[in-house]
This record gives sequence, C-alpha cells and structure tokens, in this order.
Amino acid sequence: MQKFLTKAKIRLLVLALIIISMITIAGNVAVAVKKPVIEQEISGYFTHDVSIGSILYIFPRHILFKNIVINDTSSSPVNSSFVLSKMMIRFSFWKLLINNFLHISSVTLYPSKISYYALSQFLEENFQAILEIIRNSPGHDMTIRIKEVLLDFDRQGQPDYIAMELLLNIRDDTMEGTGFFRTDQYQFGAAEGGEAQRIAQGWPLWYRLKSQLKPDGLEIDELIFKSSVLHSKLWGSVRSGQIRVSGFTFMNTAKKDFDQEEYTSIRNFKNFPEHAELSSIDTYILDIDGHVNLAFPEIEVEKLDFTLNGI
Repeated sequence: MQKFLTKAKIRLLVLALIIISMITIAGNVAVAVKKPVIEQEISGYFTHDVSIGSILYIFPRHILFKNIVINDTSSSPVNSSFVLSKMMIRFSFWKLLINNFLHISSVTLYPSKISYYALSQFLEENFQAILEIIRNSPGHDMTIRIKEVLLDFDRQGQPDYIAMELLLNIRDDTMEGTGFFRTDQYQFGAAEGGEAQRIAQGWPLWYRLKSQLKPDGLEIDELIFKSSVLHSKLWGSVRSGQIRVSGFTFMNTAKKDFDQEEYTSIRNFKNFPEHAELSSIDTYILDIDGHVNLAFPEIEVEKLDFTLNGI
C-alpha cells in the first residue's frame, strides 16, 4: 500500500511538472509572438518609443522584461534616451485565466544607470500619462519598487551618481512611498588598470511621500526629507509641469562627520528615521511658498518666498 501511494505521488509530481512546463512554454511563446504588439502598445502612451530586448514568462505569475530602451524620437539637441536593465511585473494568474485581463499587482525596476537629464525630460513630458496609467490600472492596487537606480549627471572627469531607491504603494487614489537618495562617486585602484569601485559619499537622504491622485495631477499631502543634517516637511501639488510647494526646513550645517551606521540599514525601508531628531539646528527655513514651472532642460522659478532664521 505504501509503495502504491509513493508511486501515485511520483505520478502526480511528474504530471504537475509536465503541466507547469507546458504552461511556461506556451506563455513564453505567447509573449515572444506578441512582443512587437506590446512595444507598440507601451509606446502609444508616451512621447518616446519603447523597445524591449527580450520578454520571459516565469511561472506562475511573473513576467521579466530585459534591456528596455526608452528612445527619444524628438529633434531636440539633448538626447533623452536611456535603458532600463530589467523590469519584473507580477500579475494575477487566475484573473488572467478566468476573466481574461491582466491585473498587475507589482512592478520592480532593477538596478540601472540612467542620465539624470534624460530621465527628467521623460518624466516632464510623460508625467500625466504615467498618472493616467496608474489611475486606470485594474484593481487600483499596485506596489512599485525601484532598486538602486544610479542617476548619472554626465559631468566631466570622475563619474558621479546619485543612487535612488523607492518603495511605493498605491491603493485606490492614494499613493504612499518611502525611499532614499545617496551621493555616490568612484574610487579608482592605485595600480594601472585597477578597477573602479563605487563608494558611498555623504549621508543618505530619506524621503517619505503621501499623496492623492487627482484627475489633473497629483496632490501632495506630505513629503518629508530626513537625514543627519536636515529635516524638511513639504506639501503642494504637481499639475501639467507646474509645481506648487509649501512647508518648512530645519538644518544642522555645522555637522561634518557622518555615522557609518547610517549606511548599514538603508536598504530596509522600515528603517526610515521616523523619530530621529537633529542633534542641533542652526538654520530655519520657514513659510516656504513656491511655484515652479518645468520646461526641460530649464526650470523656471516663478515664485519662491520664505523666511531664513527669522529674517
């Protein structure tokens, strides 16, 4: 009897592996055939053309996109093309099978190096389209994770970057996220031909966002920046390339030495310094009231009022 049960389990396991293999093969054939259609559909949302190196279906509910090229097709002298190394989406297998629609529950962008100027132009031109995609996504619930994207400022000489990470949760029309920025530079080996090693410089600058999706843009309820030398709380709105901002900022400009422990836990988003206070404050920027127009590659500050240390 025991041998019979063992054989039955083996048969069921083999059958399950065959079914999984068939679904995986069929899924990969389907995404390969539909790749041109997928590229055309995605490009239709944006001012840039999108091409994808390869698409891989991973059973049961993941699709991996590799080498995503965001190509600037405008005649602008500033090229805003860039490449995303990998993107993974997670979807509901059963909703796709039963209801025949793709409900994406999470999107993960893996480490990439992107020109800051290219990204800023893309976001400026396509910000409303991105909000529309999020707003119209089935189910309205989604998690977006950005893993250490390096923003390259294209400066002469030694490469320098700002590393950025983000964990963003979208529930209905509410967006809440946590992340950080960190200034990175390269340190070159002493020997000839020595490899460059990217090193962290400066304090990680944490940020936390709470906002509401609106038909014409984004209402920012709270945008907090925190580090060992800064605490800032802002609020306002982003609509059609126009940013309105209010808030206050406290700084400790006298602190020069950093605590190495600040680098040990920055990948854990639960470590947002919720209750951390500045050791001392020597700069107060209060009553911030600003209005900024974004027109790549320029930023027009239409209005910026504030008081500095009571002045």
